[in-house]
Amino acid sequence: MRKPVSLELRPDIFYWVRRREPSSDLEVARVSAVFGEDPDYWTVTRAGSDVHHMLDEFEFVAEVMPPAAPGQLRTIR
Repeated sequence: MRKPVSLELRPDIFYWVRRREPSSDLEVARVSAVFGEDPDYWTVTRAGSDVHHMLDEFEFVAEVMPPAAPGQLRTIR
């Protein structure tokens, strides 16, 4: 069993996610507020798709961080 991760989700941010299905792989998805700013209306769009899914269909693992500038190290949150 995987340990749950606690993230404060924000719209228009990309996250590493895993579908809540057995043997699911990690993938990149974005939290979308296209249907409303209230978190009850947020959805998830997977990279390369315009299909919207419900937040509870995914386990959110970590925020995707932008690459660091050359010569700089970035810590993982």
